[in-house]
Amino acid sequence: MKYLLFLLALCGPILACTYPNYYMAEANWMMEEPFILECLSKNPIEDGKKIEAMKEQLLKLYPNLFLSTNTLNIQVDVEERKNADKAPIVTLRTGGHGLNGSIARFEKQLPTFGDLERIATSPVKLKLIKELSKKNLVLLILCSTTDLDINERFEKCANKGAKMAKDMAKKKCSILKANLDDPAESYLMSNIFIGNRVKRPGILILFGKGKGLYFIDNYDNSQVIMEIAHQLDNSTDAEAQKLEPRLFINAPYPF
Repeated sequence: MKYLLFLLALCGPILACTYPNYYMAEANWMMEEPFILECLSKNPIEDGKKIEAMKEQLLKLYPNLFLSTNTLNIQVDVEERKNADKAPIVTLRTGGHGLNGSIARFEKQLPTFGDLERIATSPVKLKLIKELSKKNLVLLILCSTTDLDINERFEKCANKGAKMAKDMAKKKCSILKANLDDPAESYLMSNIFIGNRVKRPGILILFGKGKGLYFIDNYDNSQVIMEIAHQLDNSTDAEAQKLEPRLFINAPYPF
């Protein structure tokens, strides 16, 4: 789940703390950005116990998870009380630095443990975490299901950028692919395009512990991959880089 990590604004600017560089910022921000599992219920005491049990089960399986819970009577939420007929309503969202991004929403019944487990991990997330432990940058190509030509163009862009990063910035890159409409990656994609941004093909550049992100939707922009590779060595203002919420809900720390 921690899930995204995390840059070109995927979610909009964030009120961030300032640290000398990406890696130092990450260690602090990981503690500042818990994921919140919130339940709005007609029976908050009973449902609250179930939500806490889910949290305990998740923490046993995902020890790196930073998760808090909150169970309230749905009538106390001004925005949601009109949806009382849909209670219990359970949302998983990010918090911290002024961002309130919803990752998943469940209505009329509590999610199962399996539902939450699918949010916490995915085939691509597992690959990303593994590659980030070995390489300076990971380039995730987000592929269209219908336009094979644009996928090929982004693949060429990623390969060119990875070569430039290696030759000019001495940084190693991995290249992975994910289909924008892959059901197994639905929560990953919703996290990448959080804030109601439209899903579209491109390249997501990840670095650090999945905290650093930069999104390219122009396949002629391979130069930016090398520029980010250079920045990883610089003393830089984390706020100026618009770090976004982490994609990885269960990213190990430290690698």
